[in-house]
Amino acid sequence: MGIISYWNHSDSNWARVPDGSIVVINPESGILDPTHRDGVVDDIDDWKRLVKGLRDRNVSALGYVPTGHFNHTDCPRTDCKRCESQDRISKQVAAYHRHLPSLQGLFFDETSPYTPRQSADFAAEFSMLRNLAKGWKVVFNVGGSQSAAVEGACPTDELVLYESPPDRYDHDQVKAVTSLAAAKGIAVWHLILGVREPTEMRNRVELMRKAGARFGFVSSDWNSMPSYWDEEVKAFIAR
Repeated sequence: MGIISYWNHSDSNWARVPDGSIVVINPESGILDPTHRDGVVDDIDDWKRLVKGLRDRNVSALGYVPTGHFNHTDCPRTDCKRCESQDRISKQVAAYHRHLPSLQGLFFDETSPYTPRQSADFAAEFSMLRNLAKGWKVVFNVGGSQSAAVEGACPTDELVLYESPPDRYDHDQVKAVTSLAAAKGIAVWHLILGVREPTEMRNRVELMRKAGARFGFVSSDWNSMPSYWDEEVKAFIAR
């Protein structure tokens, strides 16, 4: 399972994550303190303890990094501390390396441009972020099934090619682009948000299997575990 776990470090949900899973830690939309341009969050020691405990259970943790949907320049204020410039992204990644070196990699969110882009645009964006990661595993959240993103990615990359409600998940485009990525050796994530009932959850997990997604997660929202969590874990194990 690839779990979007935007929970506080003290949340009881962490104990329910099955061994062998991948999770995303997100202290404060990244590791940097949003009120300070360069400093990390005040509770960094608590996040260190969490990551160590996860590693002891063979749970891989990725650090969340917002990237600004390909926009690294426009900003409404010159003193803004949260716009995702390349400098800001670089400082996020450097802080993860410095303070949480036992992470298994980085989850680069917002690698989904607001306007259509070519494969060369994705290749340039992925290359910039990959170089910052310095050998760590990288997951790029493209959010949708865009063939240009697959063409611009490397076989060692992992791509989120679906992050949406369930109503569009059975579209042929999802399966086609996922197959394109698999043929290139790219591991694909599918994230389905807004599923309320366990029957629908099981249906979507089965569709993930048929589509060829290597990692996945189904939930009612990103801030809590769904009521059918135990059933979902069994459904993924049975894949």
